[in-house]
Amino acid sequence: MHPKKTFLLLRACLLLACMSTAHAQETETVAPQAASSGSTANSNAAAAIDNVMTRLPANQEERDQMAARSQALDAEAKQRDAEAARVYEAAKTECWKKFLVSDCLEEARQAYRKENNLSKRQTREASGLDRQVRKYDAAQRAATREAENAKRDAEMEAKAEAYRKKQAGAAK
Repeated sequence: MHPKKTFLLLRACLLLACMSTAHAQETETVAPQAASSGSTANSNAAAAIDNVMTRLPANQEERDQMAARSQALDAEAKQRDAEAARVYEAAKTECWKKFLVSDCLEEARQAYRKENNLSKRQTREASGLDRQVRKYDAAQRAATREAENAKRDAEMEAKAEAYRKKQAGAAK
């Protein structure tokens, strides 16, 4: 494969990675700002991820959506990581055919690291969503347990009161 084609292929992969579904929502809200300031876009994207990861679902439907999104992000991150590794291996092979091998290998490593970092970011987001789903599930179990305990306590109190009345009636 021609060196320029390899470079263009790696660049296309990076561009596709940036516009993935995991970052599509963030880029829609951050796109106008991204043209003026790259660091602002990165901090806004990180803030959006942090907001999603720290908010508990409000109901079962939202919990299910979070769980589905988490699974989708995790699957996409694994796919992205595998694709980046495949592209990196192909680029390494092509680099050995060039005159400036070290430069080419370094560019391939940088492209791989960039793609791998995006994959790790998606994995962290998926883990955060999973964490929130587990917290929601734990809160639901605790609420159910509290309701059952309150019901059992009320039944025990009613039985105790009935027994006291029965004992008071038998003592007379």
